[in-house]
Amino acid sequence: MRRLENIQEQVELLDDEDLEGIDELEDEWQEDVPDDLRSLRDIDSAMLKDELSKLRRYADLADSIQNNAKGGVLIPGLQTAFEHAQKLGAARKAVIFTESRRTQEYLFDLLSANGYEGQLVKTNAVRVLLKQIKGCIEEIKAEL
Repeated sequence: MRRLENIQEQVELLDDEDLEGIDELEDEWQEDVPDDLRSLRDIDSAMLKDELSKLRRYADLADSIQNNAKGGVLIPGLQTAFEHAQKLGAARKAVIFTESRRTQEYLFDLLSANGYEGQLVKTNAVRVLLKQIKGCIEEIKAEL
C-alpha cells in the first residue's frame, strides 16, 4: 500500500500543463529517464486513488477484527481433547502450529485469558535454530 501511495504522490505532482510537450521530449530523454518515472505517465490517477481507498478500507476492516471463529472453537475443543487424554491416562498437553507470529500472539492471549495463563510455551523456527546453533557450538567446544 505504501508503494501505491508513493506513486500517487508522484502522479499528483504532474498536471496536464506539465505533460504538454512531453511527447517531443520523450525521444530525447528516453535513455536518461529511469523506468519507474517513464511509466508514471501511464498511470490513471483516479484508478490509483480508488485502489488506495479500497486498500485502506480493507486494512481498517482487518484491524477491527478482534475475535475469529476458529479461536472461539479452540477453547471448548481443547477442553474436550484434554478430557479424552485424561481418560486415556495421557498428559494434559497440546501443540498448536500457526503460520504467523501474529496468529501465535492472538492464540497465546486467547488461551491466557481463558484459564491457561502460565501453562503456555511459545516457540518459533528462530528459537529452534538458535538452540541448534548453540548445541553445535557446545559440541565443538567439547571437542577442543
